[in-house]
Amino acid sequence: MTRRDSAAIPNFFIVGAPKCGTTTIASLLADHPEVYVPPAKELKYFGQDVYPERQIKTLDEYLDNFAGVSEKLRGEASPWYLYSEEAANEILELSPQAKIIIILRNPIEMVASNHGQNVLNRAEPILDLQEALRAEPFRWKGQRMPRNIPKDSRYIHGFLYMHMAHYARHIRCYQAVFGRESVHVIFLEELARNQAGTFAEVCRFLGIGEVSAMPQRRLNTSRGVRSRAITKMIIEPPRQLVAAAKLVMPAHIRRSLLDRIWSANIKPGEREPMPGHLRLELAERFADEVSELEKLLDVDLSKWLAGGGVSRAPRYP
Repeated sequence: MTRRDSAAIPNFFIVGAPKCGTTTIASLLADHPEVYVPPAKELKYFGQDVYPERQIKTLDEYLDNFAGVSEKLRGEASPWYLYSEEAANEILELSPQAKIIIILRNPIEMVASNHGQNVLNRAEPILDLQEALRAEPFRWKGQRMPRNIPKDSRYIHGFLYMHMAHYARHIRCYQAVFGRESVHVIFLEELARNQAGTFAEVCRFLGIGEVSAMPQRRLNTSRGVRSRAITKMIIEPPRQLVAAAKLVMPAHIRRSLLDRIWSANIKPGEREPMPGHLRLELAERFADEVSELEKLLDVDLSKWLAGGGVSRAPRYP
């Protein structure tokens, strides 16, 4: 690999977590006059253990995304870097002074959101969240995975919903590699409640000026499916139906028809509410993780387990 001059090397990274507001923070930073964020939000260059099919193959290709940039700060947002066993040290090797931003949310909501997104992506055939959580121990062994997912351990991360919502050990990894002072953790609940204040804190952490008139960004809205039967049929259609369709319909027509059916099956609005008994079960299962995070980050997260938000004082006055 070859190295470019330091002007082309990114110096901040939004490393996660998925479905926690990384797009919003990246978008706000992209509009800041002192910051450059490439148009392609997720470059997915580091951490092949979580990005096995990366499109950017070489360091030169990666740095091309920052070539000719004059802004003080250059960065990217790839939310699966957080879970990689490799990404932190790979980023350090390229950019030793990098600042790291991590965004979290209530793990109970994170579990439901990532499961729902996988369903919307036509990737998760187990439509019932509780059943998908029961499948997780089998998925660690490569069992009960979606039919269209390669049997490769690097592909299972996105279907390990409980594992994804255990944040503490991943935060510790980045703190150990970059130092606590170079890792900034914010919360989706704070971002939703006070976007301007949360972004001002990010600016102070990065050492850039606060912008008084930043436009309010809308957080990603929830969507759901109208029919579970149609959803299940499209994600994992009966093999006999697939074989019959191939005999009478060209591939491009099959894809177009499925896309139209799928679009009609998606509805805007809040996803189905989580059953009360499952929420209580998850609150119990996440209690130790939340307690660990409170000690690690010096915040009060007790409201998470009761369905609320976050209480803390700003770290960067």
